[in-house]
Amino acid sequence: MVWVNGDGCGEDSGPIACTKLSSPFPCRSYAAHIKRPFLVKYEPYTHSVELLDSPQTISHSLESVRDELHSLINALNVIS
Repeated sequence: MVWVNGDGCGEDSGPIACTKLSSPFPCRSYAAHIKRPFLVKYEPYTHSVELLDSPQTISHSLESVRDELHSLINALNVIS
């Protein structure tokens, strides 16, 4: 729940849940200021969110990026 005071995300006062139908900007602003000990990464192939909360998950994510870059470099070499 988020406390919102008349800035487009629901009623004038009280705890409410921000939805897709309400204005996204106050909700995004609120969420951007939440302190958390992790980051998230969107995985477009599986339409999922990957939690980056340990050195192992960050390393796995970097390996995935490296593999994609390698594939792109190979594709560029083929068409060059």
